Amino acid sequence: MKKLVSVIMPVCNCGKYTQNAVDSILNQTYKEIELIVVDSSDNEETLQILHSYGDKIKLFHTSRNGIANALNFGLEKATGEYIARMDADDISLPKRIEMQVNYLENHPEVGLLSTDTRLIDENNNFINLAKEIRYSDSEIKARLIFGNCIVHPTVMFREKLVRDGWRYDSSFFAEDFDLWTRMAAKGIVFASLPEKLLWYRQYDNNSSANYDKVIPSVNKSGLSYVEEFFHLEHGKFCLENFTRSYYNFPAHILPEVFLDEHLLLLNTIYEQNKKLKKISEKHLIKELNDRWNWVYWYCIRPYISFIKDDSILINLSGSPTEVYFFENLKKNCGTSDVNLIRKKICTSVKKARTMYNTFFNSSSRIIIYGLGIRGEKLLTQITEGNAAKKINCNIIAVADKEKKTCTICGHQYTTVSPKEILNLNFDGVIVSSQKYYKEIREDLIKIGIMADKIFAVGAFPL
Repeated sequence: MKKLVSVIMPVCNCGKYTQNAVDSILNQTYKEIELIVVDSSDNEETLQILHSYGDKIKLFHTSRNGIANALNFGLEKATGEYIARMDADDISLPKRIEMQVNYLENHPEVGLLSTDTRLIDENNNFINLAKEIRYSDSEIKARLIFGNCIVHPTVMFREKLVRDGWRYDSSFFAEDFDLWTRMAAKGIVFASLPEKLLWYRQYDNNSSANYDKVIPSVNKSGLSYVEEFFHLEHGKFCLENFTRSYYNFPAHILPEVFLDEHLLLLNTIYEQNKKLKKISEKHLIKELNDRWNWVYWYCIRPYISFIKDDSILINLSGSPTEVYFFENLKKNCGTSDVNLIRKKICTSVKKARTMYNTFFNSSSRIIIYGLGIRGEKLLTQITEGNAAKKINCNIIAVADKEKKTCTICGHQYTTVSPKEILNLNFDGVIVSSQKYYKEIREDLIKIGIMADKIFAVGAFPL
C-alpha cells in the first residue's frame, strides 16, 4: 500500500494563483495525497476558489496569525507518513510528489528532501535567474552557513520529525530557514533532487521581498547554526557577520572591521571543521571562498585604486574554488600567522579608505566614466552627497564611448568621448563599472591618461 502524503498549503488572499496551485497538487501522478489548506483569507475570489473544491481538499479557516503558526496548525492536522509543503502561488509539476516519495523510500537516512525549481513571474513567464541549489547533505549544510539552498515549498520530510517535536518558530520571520538550520545543527540528513519539480513564483509583493524583516531573522538563525554546528564560542561573532550576500551589505560597519571579523570567522570555521569533520572539506572550501570573494568585493576592491604602493592590497584577489583562500593570503602576506595576516590586510584597507574619503572631500575635479545603470547611480550618489554636505567634490564631465544624455537631480549630462578627457583639467577619472574596470583602465592609459588618475568606486555609499 502506498504511503499517504500530507501536503500543507497556507493561503492568504492569493486570488488568481490559488486554483493553479491546488490543481497542481490534485493532479499529481501520486494519488495518495491529502491536501491540507490553512486559509486566513478575506478575499472573496480566494474563498470562492477554495470552497469550489468541496471534499477534494481539507480546508481549515483560521485567524491571520503568521505563516509559521499556519504551518504548525497544518502539521497538527496531518495524518500522512510524509509531510510536503506547498505555497498558494506556486505550481508543482505532476511527478513532484511521486519522485520525492520514491527517493525517501529508497534513502531511509534522509529526513528532509527538497527539489530544484524554475522561477516564474506574476504571469507564469520564466525568469532567467537560478536558485543556487546544493544536492547532498554535505553541500546543503555548507551552504546554510552563509546562504539558503532549500526552497521551502519544495520540501518533503518524514512524519517522524513532527512526532519528534520539530515545529516552525513563529518568532522568526524567515521561519523556514530557522527550521533548516536548527535541523542541520542537530544532524538531520538533507538531500535535494536536481529535477526542477516546482515553479517558484517571485514578485515584489510576496513575503520573500520583505528584506527588512528577513535579514535580522536570517542573521540570527545563521549565527546560532554556526555556533552549535561547529562548536564555536557563544557571542564571539556578531549577527551582521551572517548577512547574506543577496541582501543589502551592512554599510554601517567600517569595511576594515567587517573584513577583520570575517577573516577570523571564516578561518575559525575551517579549523573547527578540520577537527570535527562535519562537512566535506571540498564543499566547505567552496562556500568559504564564495564568502571571501563577496567580502573582498565590498571591503577591499573599492579602495585598491586609491592606494598605488601597497603590495598587499594590489596583489589580493578572490580565490579559485579548489584552494582555500587563506592559503593565498599566507603567500601574499609572507606569513602563516592568522592574526598577523588580519592586521596587515586591515591596516592596508584602513589606509586606502582614508585616501578614498580624502579624495571625495577635497573639492576634487572628477570625471565619471560610463553612463550605464551604475554610472547614473554613481552620479546620483555624488550629487546627493554634495547637496547633503557629506562629500565635497565637483563633477566636471561624464565620459563614455557612446554619446549619451541623462538628467540627474535636475542637471543634464551629455557624455564626452574618452579622447576628449585629455583636454580637461581633472584630478581623477572614476570608472563606474566594477566588472570592466581593468579593461577600461587599460584603454584609458593607452590614450594617454595617467594611471594614477584612474580610480574605481565600489559598492559603499559615498
